[in-house]
Amino acid sequence: MGSAGAIVILIVLAAVMIGYSTWLKHGIRPRTLESSLSAAQLREIFSGKVAKAGWSIVDTGNPMVAQSSLIAGTRQQIGLFTESTTGGTQVRVVALRFQRKVLTGTPTKGHTLRIRMNSFVDGVRQQDPSTRISTPAR
Repeated sequence: MGSAGAIVILIVLAAVMIGYSTWLKHGIRPRTLESSLSAAQLREIFSGKVAKAGWSIVDTGNPMVAQSSLIAGTRQQIGLFTESTTGGTQVRVVALRFQRKVLTGTPTKGHTLRIRMNSFVDGVRQQDPSTRISTPAR
């Protein structure tokens, strides 16, 4: 009974680790938003939602890039690509720079990237509820 219980525990732990890794990888996938907001408004939302609490805007071009401070350890970057369309603006928010764990491929500090990207998406939705959001299938 003891060795069978240990095997069950190992299987459960492996399943939890795989699920957690998949959740983090899914959380940092690029998001494409189509909004009636202007590019300037979207860039302002990006600055306010992503570049806070130790992060700063390091490039205001296209893409606009927010970066974590070096004091945080692992340097991370999130980029905002903008493109004007006839109905408004299409933007793509992407995790540009992050590290992965060697064995699992899990993004290091993936929570930070996921939270900041989701915060941007939520900020856009608050300003324009008709925003369409898509993420690539993997």
